[in-house]
Parts: sequence; structure tokens; C-alpha cells
Amino acid sequence: MVLIDKILIKFSGISHIIYGLMAIFLPYYIDEFNRYQLPDLRILVGFIQIISGFFLVSKFQKIYLLSSLSLTLLMLGAIVVRIFINDPFYLTLPAIFYFFLNSYLTYITSKILKS
Repeated sequence: MVLIDKILIKFSGISHIIYGLMAIFLPYYIDEFNRYQLPDLRILVGFIQIISGFFLVSKFQKIYLLSSLSLTLLMLGAIVVRIFINDPFYLTLPAIFYFFLNSYLTYITSKILKS
């Protein structure tokens, strides 16, 4: 794995740990998940992001694939929700960015497991 891939893995992991903690603990995200019409999923989404992010920043390379795939699917869901609630494009951009980032990480980590 090249250095940039390692940096991207750690960046994604740290980003998702931070977002997961914010989703669970900040009142702003309670309002956001109400706006998404998914208030019951806020804790679950935050927990998945924290756990997946933790495994990306850890040294457990064998679980990178599962972590990056779960984050890819979460970001796909975020994109769909934002389209469904008619959010402006600029509010959807972070989910799109992280969808492509985690898709790439899923791809490279699957190659690592095959070798």
C-alpha cells in the first residue's frame, strides 16, 4: 500500500470518528436527523461511523475492507436521503466526497486482501 492510501485511510477513519461523535452528542445533529426524517437512526449511524472509523485508524488491516464498505454504504444512504429531502447540492457534496473516498478505500483494501 502506498503512502497516500495510508493517509487517505487514516483521514477517512478520523473524519468518521469525529462525525460519529458529533452525531451522537451534539444537539445540532438531533435536529438534522429529524430534518432527514430519521431520528431513530442517529445513534446507530453515529455508532457505525465511530466503530468503522476506529478500525480504519487501527492496525487491523484485515477489517479495513468491512469498515470502508460500511462507510461507503452509509454515504450512499446519506446521498439518497439528501436527494429525497431536496437538499441543495452543496449540502450533499460532503456525502458525495466521502462516498467516493470510501469506495476507493474499499477497492484498494480488497486488493490488499487478495494479495
